[in-house]
Amino acid sequence: GIMADDEQYIWKAGNTVSRFFAGNTFFKTAPITISGTVQDICPVSINGQKAIAIPTWYSFSGLVITDTSGKKVFYRQPFQVNQDYSNIARIVQDKYKRLWISSLAGVEVLGPGFKQIYSSNKVTYIKDKPLSAKTNDILISHDTVWIVCYKRGINLYDLNFHKLKTFM
Repeated sequence: GIMADDEQYIWKAGNTVSRFFAGNTFFKTAPITISGTVQDICPVSINGQKAIAIPTWYSFSGLVITDTSGKKVFYRQPFQVNQDYSNIARIVQDKYKRLWISSLAGVEVLGPGFKQIYSSNKVTYIKDKPLSAKTNDILISHDTVWIVCYKRGINLYDLNFHKLKTFM
């Protein structure tokens, strides 16, 4: 994964997270403690402050959210007994500042204070169930959430967690 921030830094993800200043020829490892394999680097906002979310796989804690320097950690996912919950593919933020997290255990939405306000594996209304319990990508375009269901297709949801359409 690669991402540019507003301070002219380029962030690179792989087995670690590195950042470098555009124009320089060196990479400096960010001071973030990461376990697992970094999947992406996602810009988010935490309490009005720019932040960076780093989802990983092959760890029992698959998400770290830090400030743009990589020094202050806003959130670190608690240890997960079921590793699917920590195999996080991507995180996006909606207009209400909620964090939508796509993982091999489905979709989880965190609200203020990183409290869970939605989990796709707790959906009881059949019409709103995702195609698959496993998801491996997520995108928000305007008021529509596009969720890629592992090997099954794409579900479209509104921001109130109701399924709008399915593409098999």
